[in-house]
Amino acid sequence: MARQPATETTFLRAWLPALFALLGIAASGAALAWFARGPDVPFLAGHRGAQWILYPQPDWYIGHRIAELDTQFRRTFYVDSLPKKAVLELRAFRRGRVRINDRPVAESGQQGWKQSIRRDVTRLLRPGENSISVIVANDAAPPVLWLVIWADGQPLVATDRHWEASYAGAVWQFARPASAQVAETRMGKPFPHWSDALRAKKATLQINALLAVGLWVVIEVWLWLRKRRGQLGGLTSRETIVVASFATLAWFALAIHNRAWIAPDTGFDAFWHKQYIDYLQQLHRLPPADYGAEMHQPPLYYLLGATVLTLTRQSVASDMGVTILRFLSATLAATHVVFILLSLRLLFPDHVRRQLAGLVLAIGLPVHLFIFQYITNETLVTTLSSASIYLTLRIVSVPRPSWKLLLTLAVCLGAALLTKLTAVVLVVAVLCTLAGVQLHKAWCNHSGNRGDLASNTLIDASFKLAAVVAVMLIVGGWHYARMYYNYGTPFPRQVEHLGSSSTWVAPGYHTLAHLTNFHRALERPYFSGLDSFPDAIFTTCWGDARYGGSGRRTVRPPWDYELMTLGYFLALIPCSVITIGALLATVGWILRPNASWFLLLSLLALMAIALSYENIRHPHLTVAKAWYGLPASVALCALGAWGAIPWQPSRWWAMFVGPLLLLWALTAWQTFWVDANTPEAYLSVAGKHVQRKRYQRALPVLQRVLEIDNRNAAAYRLLGIVMVERSQHKQAIDVLRRAVQLDPADTIARFYYANALKHVGEHKKATEELRNLLREAPDFGDAYVSLAVWQLGEKRFSDALQAAREGLRLKPRQVELHVVAAEVYFQHEQRIDIAQRYVNYALRIDAKYAPALKLAARIAQTQGQPGNAVAYLERAMTQTPHRPEPFNSAAWILATTADKSVRNPKRALQYAQRACMLTVNRSATCLRTLAAAQAAAEQFDKAVKTIDQAIRAARLSGEHSLIDTLEGDRRSYRARRPLTISAADAALSAAQRRNGPPLPSKGVAQPAGDLKARD
Repeated sequence: MARQPATETTFLRAWLPALFALLGIAASGAALAWFARGPDVPFLAGHRGAQWILYPQPDWYIGHRIAELDTQFRRTFYVDSLPKKAVLELRAFRRGRVRINDRPVAESGQQGWKQSIRRDVTRLLRPGENSISVIVANDAAPPVLWLVIWADGQPLVATDRHWEASYAGAVWQFARPASAQVAETRMGKPFPHWSDALRAKKATLQINALLAVGLWVVIEVWLWLRKRRGQLGGLTSRETIVVASFATLAWFALAIHNRAWIAPDTGFDAFWHKQYIDYLQQLHRLPPADYGAEMHQPPLYYLLGATVLTLTRQSVASDMGVTILRFLSATLAATHVVFILLSLRLLFPDHVRRQLAGLVLAIGLPVHLFIFQYITNETLVTTLSSASIYLTLRIVSVPRPSWKLLLTLAVCLGAALLTKLTAVVLVVAVLCTLAGVQLHKAWCNHSGNRGDLASNTLIDASFKLAAVVAVMLIVGGWHYARMYYNYGTPFPRQVEHLGSSSTWVAPGYHTLAHLTNFHRALERPYFSGLDSFPDAIFTTCWGDARYGGSGRRTVRPPWDYELMTLGYFLALIPCSVITIGALLATVGWILRPNASWFLLLSLLALMAIALSYENIRHPHLTVAKAWYGLPASVALCALGAWGAIPWQPSRWWAMFVGPLLLLWALTAWQTFWVDANTPEAYLSVAGKHVQRKRYQRALPVLQRVLEIDNRNAAAYRLLGIVMVERSQHKQAIDVLRRAVQLDPADTIARFYYANALKHVGEHKKATEELRNLLREAPDFGDAYVSLAVWQLGEKRFSDALQAAREGLRLKPRQVELHVVAAEVYFQHEQRIDIAQRYVNYALRIDAKYAPALKLAARIAQTQGQPGNAVAYLERAMTQTPHRPEPFNSAAWILATTADKSVRNPKRALQYAQRACMLTVNRSATCLRTLAAAQAAAEQFDKAVKTIDQAIRAARLSGEHSLIDTLEGDRRSYRARRPLTISAADAALSAAQRRNGPPLPSKGVAQPAGDLKARD
């Protein structure tokens, strides 16, 4: 066979890899685009003529209960002359119904929501003003609408910012395009701005800059001395041990220093991770996947944590147990950095500066600095992934790797799979790399006319690869087999009945703008990941922009957030270096393909695809986070190492990049090195204790803060909250007043101050305080809840309804607000249909919420449906067994209704006796119900005695208006006639008494009291 010319061989070597890379990118993009078209994927693709719009609710970083709520959209438009043909085109996420001029037009189902529905609406239009209204419902995302009416081929009306919307009965507002950014919430204090942070930390940055230059000079002098001694290659074994020891000591120093200043539950899902470990430690068996939010995770990290705690005789409930788990994370962090350094030695054997630059990136990467201080399985999977990459790099660098090396790799891959599902991406990249290397060897032997050797090489490679896969599956595959056996899928997170899928998080959907825009990460980094995928990756890689998963400024970890804000700008330095390295590595691999860089580049590409897939597929289950991609951190550091030293020698470039890179790393370390024994550090611990209702543990910490700084407003606020929660309202008023005086912008202190005033009877002052608070912080949702409940209790129906609907603008799943609105429409507005709608919202959100069930029963009775009323009341009994109202109301209906299918004297007697027992036989209303139940059971003598007792109770309680009614009942019972009320009479009576007790129960007439406690 003739040898090819050298130029042709070079051309093929250069362009075949490039073609392979381009085809891979194109195929990945096409696969994601095809996948996004599926009806189960909440991706809102753009279409000609209109925009996707939704209600402009702030996207909070909290979980929302899955419950089908709807948004009403409306618009008026004018038609000068009727078109020859008008066609309505509709897409509703997920289910919609359209009316034009109050006439039904079309409905869209949940399954085919991405397919447009077209209807001819020519006959429904009229000259002049027309109206269109659309109701869109969704359960695990906000309802979103796309609609256009084509008039003779031109858009007559289309969804845009001019439409009005009302979500779950909230106030009407102009809609927001789904691709637009979310407005910043107005909650008083804004997020830290970079200009303010720069003024506060200017001196710190100057000191760090001097330290960075000094450290760079020390490194350059050391490298010059190495060169003079003739050491021109990379780090020697001894130098590697010294550098690795330094990194290890640095991590343990960080863990030791911060151990007392990070509260036990700090970190993303830390409570659930600890619950998993505690389950294993206490019960010595694997938990069911639906037992908790993280119980579906592979168990290796939790088994390791439980084993360490058992050996040290500690538990996750103790502070020492949490400290031990964090030291475990520090050990994993140091090991992870060591494996990165070892991998850099293999990738750049002759470039010491690149090895050091990559090490600086590994040590200073903020996502490493904060995630390895939390209790999470991300730490173990990251370390095992780094070990697997190092082992793979060693395997591909030798002609014939040993079985020991291959089996060690298989165990590491299996262990990574047994730690977290994201290791699948690593497994694919590693196996493809190993297979590619062996195929390349076989091809080279075949091209060299060594057919037998090529065949033997291929057989041997296949056998080794099969052995690696087998061992890997034995180590880590059994968990997924167990999940499939128990739940029908190896990935139980997607099983709908599991506890982890009972809530959803914002945004719940994605558009192309969400996947491509990058605009708020530098302007407002904290929680800007809710706006776009790139913002989410950037802000969680280069800082803890989600406050350790707390979502609240008052309980965030004790990091230096002013330095972190500046750190996002400094992060442009390593970002630029990594980008340059990625370009150079890609071009270098195309020109000279090799297995090592194929592994790293393919791992990064696959991880980007996996993160994009997860973000598109499950925007309602999780928000994109950079640490999901930590298994590829070796590749990230390697690219940064190449970009920091793009060519050799590059002295001038190193003089420019080196100090800047060190400045960034020093600032990152200072950001996550807690400023100990300061009020801020103590307050972080105390805030977490208060959030978890550990008030006794919070008090000494707060007292320590006030000893350091007796003018600390945050300490007074937390102390006041503790007093309010412990019902020490009089003392809380003085403490919270002091907090408000010191910091009038502290909206939380003002909120609790108003609540304390309310509890001591200063109703007018409390209400005024809340109103003043809402004028300055109009997005404070909890304040609307309290205000609405208070005003309903004071019979100020219009104000209560306004506060409830404003609150629903921010908290559409707050059941108290729905019940307040329903009460107003039921009692005051006499709009049973609207009241029923709000009650339905409340019961969809929380089917066990007793006040909503009681109100539903009252509405059913008003509508002449006694059977439904009893059913609602019986559900309320199970939720509030200590409250007499549902027992009393159900007994009254069962004893007095004329509907024979509902009337049940025996059950009425049981419920009435329970109500009287709960009121200690002192409630005239409950005694009257008991007498009615006794009369229905033909126990008339007992009924007369009971009614006499009710009359005495009414006189003692001052209910003189009830005495005449009770005496009428007594005459009936003496005549041996039970009370019988027809459904129509009961409905009429309930309608006439909406402003009084709607059912014969004194407690039901006080809805505000019912709303205070959710049992």
